[in-house]
Amino acid sequence: MRASAERQEDEAARLDKINETFADAAREDAERESHADHAALDARLARIVQGTGVKRVNPHDKAAVAAAHAWISKRYEDVLEPRIQPSRAIGVIRLREFEAYLFHRYGRALPDDDAGRHDLTILLNCIALVGEVGSTFYRARASANIWAPRTDRRELAELIAFIMKRPRRYSAKKLGELTGLTEEEHTLLGITSFWPHTWNEADVRDGQKQRRKDNDRERKTTERRRNGVVDRTEWLAGNSKSRAEPWNALGMSRATYYRKLQGR
Repeated sequence: MRASAERQEDEAARLDKINETFADAAREDAERESHADHAALDARLARIVQGTGVKRVNPHDKAAVAAAHAWISKRYEDVLEPRIQPSRAIGVIRLREFEAYLFHRYGRALPDDDAGRHDLTILLNCIALVGEVGSTFYRARASANIWAPRTDRRELAELIAFIMKRPRRYSAKKLGELTGLTEEEHTLLGITSFWPHTWNEADVRDGQKQRRKDNDRERKTTERRRNGVVDRTEWLAGNSKSRAEPWNALGMSRATYYRKLQGR
């Protein structure tokens, strides 16, 4: 237990170090991009105001001036508040889970062999699909330096540049096959974004469909209860005389009970 706790602490410290490195690289990149974009926008605005740009804006044309102002505001919003695609949230989860898998299988660094390069390639592809294009390069480089410290720097740079041009998106099934993830590792590490290589896709899809049905049924039941609707089983227990079978307690048949009840 003590060794396991120490291992978890080491893993947490390692992941914190990776995240700090990523954050520093992303911050530097964002500052460079922000300054460059602001300078370009300022220059563009100056050209529009001076009338020396590609498109001259007539200051007496209210519609043209309003359109130019809207365009400038839109550009500044894009710089100050970059859009984040919802699909990247899944990519972040997969990246963290894949790093946990690598630490579990190899420890602090990947081996300097074909297996290590294979998993490093997968890791860099996962990083390339998370975040903005510019910042992902620095994140990939920082991660590669940590996970593959013994690999030649030029080789790493060429690999990162190649992956950044067209990163590969893995399915949950394919990533499980490429990593050889076992069911024991899947359960131990709490991985949810890719499957063990032994799982059958049809069975997994059927299980997902059934879980969605069960969750939907439970959600509707909770909503009905919240609105005061009584469950059918409870209603029958309190309102159905046939379910209660009171004639048994009186020692008579069902027909005799109802005849007496009707006063016959």
